[in-house]
Amino acid sequence: MAFKRIYEKKGLSLTSLIDIIFLLLIFFMATLNMSSVVSDRNQGIYTQKKFDLPEIRNRKTAPVQEILYTLMLQIEHEDPQNVNSPLVVYALWPSRGDSMNISQAKLQAIEKKRYAYFLPESERISNPKIPDVSPYVFISDAINGYADRYYRSADPKNHIEVRAIQETKYQIINHILNTCASLGDRIQHIYIRTLSGE
Repeated sequence: MAFKRIYEKKGLSLTSLIDIIFLLLIFFMATLNMSSVVSDRNQGIYTQKKFDLPEIRNRKTAPVQEILYTLMLQIEHEDPQNVNSPLVVYALWPSRGDSMNISQAKLQAIEKKRYAYFLPESERISNPKIPDVSPYVFISDAINGYADRYYRSADPKNHIEVRAIQETKYQIINHILNTCASLGDRIQHIYIRTLSGE
């Protein structure tokens, strides 16, 4: 007795297609680059937006802990009264023997030349008063050096702090985050605060 083969035409399943489209949409939203680029298509100009830290809502804020317990990267203008002065990043290291406040740590950073300017390379080389080091290399070296000395293993208490002016560019904050991420679990938390403009 001969058997007959029955062929069924398979149609496109609309439910599966919708599922795949939503999964692709979620994937593209999750992998979207967070850097915001403004473009003027008519003139072919592409500029990077500044990374605006949150504004302070009320004028009276709780004082920031003045005692330094961990590495702090402080980003501010060279002259805080002049917004056109170049940006400087200071690596403030705490004192392990006794307590040191942030202003003392900044004076020590200036004395030991633990700072870098966000200036073009030509300007850094031509000015002998300015350390000739890229600020991004300086930030990476400061974080890696501190982690190698104090954060050799993963610990929930391991953290660093960033204090920056509100106009700090996103690429600077992104570089700090990427440098900490490259250390794996050795740096568990990053606290980012806005420097007071007053």
